[in-house]
Amino acid sequence: MLRKAPKGGKLDDTINRIIAMMRAKVEQPLGVIKRQFHHVKKRYRGLAKDLAQLFTLFALGNPFLVRQRLLA
Repeated sequence: MLRKAPKGGKLDDTINRIIAMMRAKVEQPLGVIKRQFHHVKKRYRGLAKDLAQLFTLFALGNPFLVRQRLLA
């Protein structure tokens, strides 16, 4: 759950850093899927087919994220 700063207040730097780290871990795979696999628009081909395509794209995105470690 993301925390918001109270009205007129600030978030603690530690809490803000933790939130930013969590956001980066979530958004990096989404960025890879959008950039590498050109998945920017919603396909309307049925829920099962759309879900299958997203699972496949995330499965293909995982090796892409660790490609440097795999090639070393």
